[in-house]
Amino acid sequence: MDKLMSNNVLQHQETFVAKILSEQPLTNSRFDKGLYIYRKNLQATATQALSITYPTLAVLVGNDLMGKIAHSLLLKQPPHIGDWAEWGVGLPNFLTSLEVIEEYPFIAEVARMDLAIHQSERATQQMFLQESAFLMQEKGLDNVGILINDSVHTFSTSYPIIQIKEVADHDNKQSSLALLNKLDQGQTHYNILVYRPQYKAQVVEISDSELTWLTLLVKQISIGKALELVSDFDFTQWLTQALSRNLIKAFISLN
Repeated sequence: MDKLMSNNVLQHQETFVAKILSEQPLTNSRFDKGLYIYRKNLQATATQALSITYPTLAVLVGNDLMGKIAHSLLLKQPPHIGDWAEWGVGLPNFLTSLEVIEEYPFIAEVARMDLAIHQSERATQQMFLQESAFLMQEKGLDNVGILINDSVHTFSTSYPIIQIKEVADHDNKQSSLALLNKLDQGQTHYNILVYRPQYKAQVVEISDSELTWLTLLVKQISIGKALELVSDFDFTQWLTQALSRNLIKAFISLN
């Protein structure tokens, strides 16, 4: 029953937003004048909300196109919770269905990075539980896993989105040259790590081995088993770096 009611409410919201954003001409009636004002406010709020969540995307496509993207997303995925910062999480996938992707084929991946940064910075701050490290000695690596912080996100992309972000953020010669160098290398595979050492999220490229390693840890594969599956991985070196990046919440017992 609750699920049915939730679906009905969502359908009602979608219908309401569609009516507000419809292109039907408005009359001079008081109702239509009020609807026009509400429509403009809703559109402006949606565009601003997306621009905050997806700042790199907003710079790349500009205000006009960002407004059109927000308009399209409102029609397909209207907000159904009170926090606008939580609206628009479906944008990266939604962008792949828009014609704009033909002109800007990389923007869906840029949006994916922006969303990961946004979610990382909104995640609860988690610090490493130091006493949990004793589990490695007590239980052995085959019985201990690593709990990764909620602020950590990883994914792969076909575009040099970190360099694209640097150009969008700074628009300087050094950033532009870094992007051109990436493009000249002909590389078509990039592994992205988003993490938050303190309050501001950071983005770096990582190796295939580290991406596989982190994926295994998230699945709660033991350290020992993960090391067998990623044979060329330097666990000691990674652990030192992981602690400095605040990737780890705790070591955990798996038995």
